[in-house]
Amino acid sequence: MRSDRGHGLCMLSFDVEDWFQVERLSSAIAREDWDRYELRVVLNVDKLLSLLDRHHTRATFFILGWIAERVPDLVVRIRSRGHEIASHGYGHELLCHLDEEEFEVDLLKSKQILEELAAVEVIGYRAPRFSAAEYVPTMLSKHGFRYDSSSFPSSVSSQYGEVSVQAIRDDISVGRFANGLLEVPVATLNVLGRGIPWGGGGYFRFYPYWLFKAGVRALTKRQEGYLFYGHPWELDPAQPRVNDVSWLDRLLHYGFLSVTANKLDSLLSDFRFVPIREGLQELGLL
Repeated sequence: MRSDRGHGLCMLSFDVEDWFQVERLSSAIAREDWDRYELRVVLNVDKLLSLLDRHHTRATFFILGWIAERVPDLVVRIRSRGHEIASHGYGHELLCHLDEEEFEVDLLKSKQILEELAAVEVIGYRAPRFSAAEYVPTMLSKHGFRYDSSSFPSSVSSQYGEVSVQAIRDDISVGRFANGLLEVPVATLNVLGRGIPWGGGGYFRFYPYWLFKAGVRALTKRQEGYLFYGHPWELDPAQPRVNDVSWLDRLLHYGFLSVTANKLDSLLSDFRFVPIREGLQELGLL
């Protein structure tokens, strides 16, 4: 019985990047060498699309322009299945490494590639590894984006950037910048005053599913707009191993990859998910 599917509004998103582009492996894999590595993103996105099809569920796909440029048919295939196409930037550069002009170039390059392939306006953006910069809201609004999803307000890790937004209503998790741009944060669960990551990624792989489900249920009873995120490479336990990184980075990147697909299958059974754009429309914000 799928009783939890009636609780709250849940939004589903995936960051489409390949295994060798992950920040935790960047000390061993140089950006200029990316083209030398095996592309596994098509195989893994197809696994994900099949899983979503089985559950009659659509999601938002934040796609790297670098990926879209090399496998354009993948963008077309994602869009043809009814999913939302959004931008993850072009080159997966953390925003702390880009000045305003460089960010604009990266943003527009990605937007142009995705819109030409998908034949649809791209209105959503997520920064690589949830990095943040002051110029982002202004630049996104300037170029027609309606929402950003680069916030992961966790007190557990310092890797995530912070953004300043105003709450719209107490019962909605979405916020708004002063210029009107919406901010859709990945979910965190407040435990003893600390924001514990509860929106997917490695945390989803490492938490026992019963515990993760209980947290999602608590969040969706409290607020509308729960947001989950993941990556296609997390469905790929056979991906190449990189040993020239720290033991912690190896653990966090490769840990429990073999369970992701089954846990995601359970999550899609237990909760009803929609793409971010559709969720914002349901909330009356778009």
